[in-house]
Amino acid sequence: MNVIPLLAFALFVPAEECAGCHSLIQRPGETRTIAPYALWQGSMMAHAGVDPFWKAQMSWEMAARPEAKAAIEAKCTRCHTPAQRASEGVNCTVCHQIEAAGLGKKASFTGGFRINPEKKIYGPHADPFPMPMQMHTGYKPVEGKHVLDAALCGSCHTVITHAPDGREFIEQAPYLEWLASDFAREGKTCQSCHMPVEPGELYIAHRPMGGPFPPTSPRRPFGLHLLIGGNYLVPKMIAELYPGEAATLQRTSERAIENLAKAMRLQPRVDWLDGRLRLDVLVENRTGHKLPTAYPSRRMWLEVVAKDADGGVLFASGSAAPAAGEPHRNRVGRTGETMVWEAVMADGAGVPTYTLLSAAQYAKDNRILPRGFRLGEWPVGSVGVAGDADFVGGGDTVHYEAELPRKPATVEVRVWYQVMKPEHGVVLRFGPREAAKMAEVVLQVR
Repeated sequence: MNVIPLLAFALFVPAEECAGCHSLIQRPGETRTIAPYALWQGSMMAHAGVDPFWKAQMSWEMAARPEAKAAIEAKCTRCHTPAQRASEGVNCTVCHQIEAAGLGKKASFTGGFRINPEKKIYGPHADPFPMPMQMHTGYKPVEGKHVLDAALCGSCHTVITHAPDGREFIEQAPYLEWLASDFAREGKTCQSCHMPVEPGELYIAHRPMGGPFPPTSPRRPFGLHLLIGGNYLVPKMIAELYPGEAATLQRTSERAIENLAKAMRLQPRVDWLDGRLRLDVLVENRTGHKLPTAYPSRRMWLEVVAKDADGGVLFASGSAAPAAGEPHRNRVGRTGETMVWEAVMADGAGVPTYTLLSAAQYAKDNRILPRGFRLGEWPVGSVGVAGDADFVGGGDTVHYEAELPRKPATVEVRVWYQVMKPEHGVVLRFGPREAAKMAEVVLQVR
């Protein structure tokens, strides 16, 4: 049994208790802190309990299935507010008290992790100096290498729900996608990208007034608790609710956009032959999971614009946010056709749905697979891409061919990323549905 709901206040303390010794750590010669508490403060994990998109989605689910209200709340809060403090979401004493036993197994998914009952704080370092933490908080620091294991992240970043007919539905699966990739086989974990290791050695704690504890020495690894993904939008929403945190949340949004720019690479090639534009665009997935991944409100699309020497548009695809229902495409030949990578939930009859508890399958899932993807135990493959030989682990190539009135001078290629696609925003009736530019290449047509 998961002990969190029964003993939350006995097992967890506010993150401010940790801040006393984990908020004032700098790189040599710098004044800006890179301490765990300071970086975590602006993350979506810290704000998971006040995420307005999540709260609205959960309210929508409960309105649609009022008889399941208690079960919905229990399942959703298990990962979003495990310490029963909405204002802190997932705090220090949650992740650092998760036991190694059972991680990576099905029972650990959907928030099924176990918290040790002995108030042990796990970290990656051998022989930690325990006295300050024990004296100030009552917790005992111990070595626990499993905090570097992707399976720890997988306990909340693998969510399995059940459709009305009892079918299991994998709502999100970054961890399972990673398991099927070359990244897992090469030992590149979730933490490798989302909590990158600072080069060299640093002190991992400090006295409350600053400076290291005399018996301690610099350690490695020192993981930066950035916890950044691709969610650039919700931090902006939260900043409107909590203006005192606006500056920190704005930086979180900026970091997410920076992260998105590193998540993929565009490799286009253009030709002009016999009055026809031919363009091949390889979109390379550089992450260890599908792109986009996680909750299926997210999507990417490809924009292609061919212009003449005066800037006149001769051909355009994806210049406006695509409407719902775009099929997977290997070839695009007309304005109005757009290549969109996304997952679309469907009910038991195959009808698209935006209510999670009605979802039994995917009507479409052409999110770009990670490098080396090999389908294994878990059904996290693609849906709706049959016959597309260019859709492979690590990337997808889209072919454009169009007859134009004259030769274009340039072809602009962009990839856009959207956290909340319109059909989700319309259902939930709130929030801007803007898109972030992930990459851009402008080609000269020879």
